[in-house]
Amino acid sequence: MTNSADSAAFAAVALSALPALLNGDPAHVRRGSHFTGGILVGVGAADAVLRIESGRIVAIERGATAFDFGVRGSLEAWSAFWQPVPAPGHHDLMAILKAGTMTLEGDRRRLMAYLQWLKDIMAAPRRLPRS
Repeated sequence: MTNSADSAAFAAVALSALPALLNGDPAHVRRGSHFTGGILVGVGAADAVLRIESGRIVAIERGATAFDFGVRGSLEAWSAFWQPVPAPGHHDLMAILKAGTMTLEGDRRRLMAYLQWLKDIMAAPRRLPRS
């Protein structure tokens, strides 16, 4: 990513692409099959809630509507995290949380129960082509 406009555009594409990237992956859907609810994804000032039913993303709602748990970060943090091969310290949500540029919100117990599944959701945009 070269500038914030490119980063913001990619973030919008990344969130919109999540259903196509993940719903067709039987292993991913199976790991989340007991989860139905909302996951907040905050990218800079923009919030979106992924509506999940039995492990499948069924809708993406713009704005911070009701959610079970979520992750919020700066546009720069997400941009670094979504690189095809992220730099050390930006390769994992927990590493970025430690750096203080992302935060976790909501029901921590439920989040921890689905942590690896959440990490897989958030890392999926790395597979998108770059312009």
